[in-house]
Amino acid sequence: MTVQMSAVLAKEHYGRMRHLITPCLPANPCENNGTCSLVDNTFSCSCSPDYEGIICQTKKSEKPSRIIIVIITVRNRAFIDDYRNLQSSKTRVLIQELTVELVRFFKGIFGDSFEGIVIISLFEGSVGVNFELSLKPSSNVTNTTVIEELKNGNGTQALAFLELGEISALEQIQPTTQMTVMTSPAPSGICLV
Repeated sequence: MTVQMSAVLAKEHYGRMRHLITPCLPANPCENNGTCSLVDNTFSCSCSPDYEGIICQTKKSEKPSRIIIVIITVRNRAFIDDYRNLQSSKTRVLIQELTVELVRFFKGIFGDSFEGIVIISLFEGSVGVNFELSLKPSSNVTNTTVIEELKNGNGTQALAFLELGEISALEQIQPTTQMTVMTSPAPSGICLV
């Protein structure tokens, strides 16, 4: 985007040298390592890849990963009191086993769209597992797809030791950020005396 600013040729007192004052000199108006370019009496900022805006003042926000909250019950496991504490050694072993199998399964099904999982909690009901499935923003995987794939893999080699009971999934809606760009009138010129 180009912003209008006048270049002013200022004359210092008593016949000293004239200095050309432009929108890009002496100070670069482009923020965050943006490059200022003169076009007639205007300037334009070329922003670094991470910034945008009239003067590169706004950091670009990356599109967040798509998160699907998945809840499953594992029928071939019994819930024990140690699982209430996510830091207990028995819980950590179970979480490691579940993570290895679920990551292997989802990588095999969703390929490059799959980013990872985070186990949030365990609960009673055989062993209930609440986890976040993280997918690339461009992924076309839906909560319905996740449920169908888990049902298809249930009791097969694809899910190894996991015999699933209840399965549910719900995509977590990421909050959107609203950006407001405030501008003020550009000065008509710069003059040194």
